[in-house]
Amino acid sequence: SLSAGEILALAQAYSLEAYFKFDEGTGTTTADSTGNGHTGTFSGGTSWVVGKSGSAVSLDGSSGTVSCALGANLPANNAPQTISWWMNYAAPPQSVESMIGLTNSTAGSAVQCGFRNGQLTVWNWGGNTLVSTTVPSANSWHQASYTYDGTTHSLYVDGVLANSSTAGAQTAAPSRLDLGLTPGWGEYYAGILDEVRI
Repeated sequence: SLSAGEILALAQAYSLEAYFKFDEGTGTTTADSTGNGHTGTFSGGTSWVVGKSGSAVSLDGSSGTVSCALGANLPANNAPQTISWWMNYAAPPQSVESMIGLTNSTAGSAVQCGFRNGQLTVWNWGGNTLVSTTVPSANSWHQASYTYDGTTHSLYVDGVLANSSTAGAQTAAPSRLDLGLTPGWGEYYAGILDEVRI
């Protein structure tokens, strides 16, 4: 687990805009460790569990979400960015399940990370796939990382490049940051999240 000073140094060196360690272990909120103010608030079937590092958040797939305050500096949906997270789930997904969503419904623009069409997928508003790959095995921890450099979308699983594409990106700045749900679509994630970084 990183110290506060190490987190600040990473944020300054690599433009870390949001970092949810989920190490509180109690209560109904989780801090954004970067200081950018994206505090997350639990609702529905959301609970604390043992995580990859420290504690983590478990989402029940039917009502559990973490809705985050819209703090400073989130990247626009077509800006160069990296989103990484640790995940663990009991079974392969049977439907669309959004783990992380940076959305702007008014502009019809998004970057969403989760499961879609039986794949680990990053997609935009309207369900258009940006990049996808085979779903990793259930009942174990896996790290996923999505990167976009302004041209190429890349998806890494456990540190290995799994797939890339040059699909078109939508352009708006996010007006919401949600963990475990796509707002308005009921696309709930059933599983555990830990160490979410943007």
